[in-house]
Amino acid sequence: MEAAPAAEMADMEKGKNEGVGGTATLKETFMFATKEDYLLMLVGAVAAAVNGVGEPLLIVFFAGSMSALTDPERIMSTMNRIAITITVIGCVVLVAGTVQYMCYARVSSRLARKMRKAWYAALMRQDMEFYDNPRSNAAGLAAKMSSSMMTYEEGLGAKLAMGIQFLSGALSALLIGFLYNFYVSLITIALMPLVAGALSWLGKLNSDQA
Repeated sequence: MEAAPAAEMADMEKGKNEGVGGTATLKETFMFATKEDYLLMLVGAVAAAVNGVGEPLLIVFFAGSMSALTDPERIMSTMNRIAITITVIGCVVLVAGTVQYMCYARVSSRLARKMRKAWYAALMRQDMEFYDNPRSNAAGLAAKMSSSMMTYEEGLGAKLAMGIQFLSGALSALLIGFLYNFYVSLITIALMPLVAGALSWLGKLNSDQA
C-alpha cells in the first residue's frame, strides 16, 4: 500500500537533486493519509472552529457584565447569569481545545512516521551516482530528514489546528461585530490594512535594529 507513495518520494528526491520543484503539493502532503486520518482531521477542525468562536463570545459577555454595572437593582442577577454563561463557555472551549490538540497531534505524528519511512526507503533505492553527486549533500541527509520531518509534523499538527482556530475566531468576531454595530464594523475593516501595514513596518524596523 505504501509502495506507490514511496516511489513518489523517490521521484521527488530525484527532482530536487536535478533542481526541479521544491514545494510539495497538497496531494503530496497528505499522500499517506487514511480515512481514519481524514476523520480525525475533520473532528479536530470542528473542535478548532468551536475553540475559535469561544473568545469572541467571552468578549461579548464580558462587555455585558460591564453594562450590568449601570443597573444597581439587577446587577447581582445579571452578573450571576453572565458568570454561569462564561463558565459554561470556558468548559466547552477547554474540551474543544483538548480534542483539537489530540486529533491533530495524532494525525501529524502518524503521517510524519510514514513519511520518514518512505523517505528512507526512497533514499535506499538511489544508485551510487546520487550519493556521489555533491548537490545531493549525502553527509547532511540525516539532518535534513530530521529537520524536515519536524517541520512537517508541526505544520500538520499545531500550526494547522491553530490556523483553523484563528480563522474561525476572526470570522465569528466579524459576524458578531456586524450584528452589534454594522457601521463601526465597516470602519474597523476599512482601517485593518492600515493597521497591518503599520505592524509590518514596525516588525521590519525592529528586525533591522536587532
